[in-house]
Amino acid sequence: MQTITFEPLRWQDPPSRVTIKNQNGHSDAYLQVTTPRNVRAMTIGRPVEELPRILAILGPAHHLAGAMALDSLFDVEAPEPAVNMRRALLDTYVFIEHLKKIAFLLSSKTNPFADLRVAGRTDRIPHGLLDDVMHTIALAQEAAKILGGRSDHPITAIAGGISRYLKKEAYARLPEIAGKCLAAATHISATLNEIVMETGDALPTVKATSITAMPFLTMANGEDPPNTAVFKADTGKSIAEFPAKDIPANIGFHKEFWSHAPFAYIKDRGWPGLQADTTEGLYFVGPLARLNSRQALNTPLAEEERLRMVSALGLPPHVGVTAAYWALVVEMLQAVEGMSEMFDQKKFVGPSIRTIPTETGTEGYAAVEAPDGIIFHRYQVDPLGIVEEVDVLDTTMQNNALLCLLTQTVVATCREQKKSWKDTRAALELSLLPF
Repeated sequence: MQTITFEPLRWQDPPSRVTIKNQNGHSDAYLQVTTPRNVRAMTIGRPVEELPRILAILGPAHHLAGAMALDSLFDVEAPEPAVNMRRALLDTYVFIEHLKKIAFLLSSKTNPFADLRVAGRTDRIPHGLLDDVMHTIALAQEAAKILGGRSDHPITAIAGGISRYLKKEAYARLPEIAGKCLAAATHISATLNEIVMETGDALPTVKATSITAMPFLTMANGEDPPNTAVFKADTGKSIAEFPAKDIPANIGFHKEFWSHAPFAYIKDRGWPGLQADTTEGLYFVGPLARLNSRQALNTPLAEEERLRMVSALGLPPHVGVTAAYWALVVEMLQAVEGMSEMFDQKKFVGPSIRTIPTETGTEGYAAVEAPDGIIFHRYQVDPLGIVEEVDVLDTTMQNNALLCLLTQTVVATCREQKKSWKDTRAALELSLLPF
């Protein structure tokens, strides 16, 4: 038996590897997270007000989820300027994370755009496009630092609101950043559309890569009650709706001996196994899941891009790699339009930016649509506010099954096409990146 390991996979967070066991012409592929994080060890016994700062190590959106869970625990409502600042920070991180993935794609040594011709065109992706992307990321990171105190590990969201007002010069700088980011994002998306996505043939290396459609989980929007989570079937039909606080009760976790990370599944449907043809009890989260909801977006550029995607790829839901990349472009535009709306001094000033807690509850929770999908925090504390129990649901657990099935599909396809291990690794990295 031949064993091949790709470690580390580029661009994966958390760091991961793929192990392939090749025997008698048959290959079994396993995606494995190599740096599991023990949230309980980091948090049990700590004062609960420290959790937003501690859990930011899981990602900036976890900082905001932690602060919102404290709002629930202490039964306080953040003042409007604090709510606006949190929302602006989340939009900024969505923009940064999606744009980073586009940058990784463009900078890949196996750049799928390098020699691409679309509809008889002879032009290519402009060489300056990657420079524009990187410069725009730097601008957005500056905005994140202004709002969050740090660009990658924010510290400003606390129980009841935000820890401090912005400096005077920040009120002028933020709209300037938003304007530049909006112009750059519009240019980037227009270039990708004109040269690459016009016919839907965005990624010739992996454009046909897909798995059997599976259900997905998103936060409700539109006419649904606020703060409600929704499971939808692979057809787009609603399976179940429930309050966000009941997310853990509707999700089960399965362990495999070869994986540190558990596999989340729909509890009522049971664990179906990791077979590509039986995905009914599995689900996934993220940008593509949100677009699969078929909801019109509330910002004009993003909605225009969503309709362009539907016209090219057909009505959602989708589980293909091309659709996943296109979803990043759609949400990138939505996020930068949100930044343009929120980066207004009037949104961030007011008589108060924090409601001081006066009582301590026993349990608090929060669910947030993070850049990579829904995350959920629940804290249980003693009368002194010391953490006794903590539940954190991140996107690694929820997308573990999707990524493993996608890994199996890519490896099987590459073996059928007799691709080299180097090309197989490149195809894996490109296929997993948008999820």
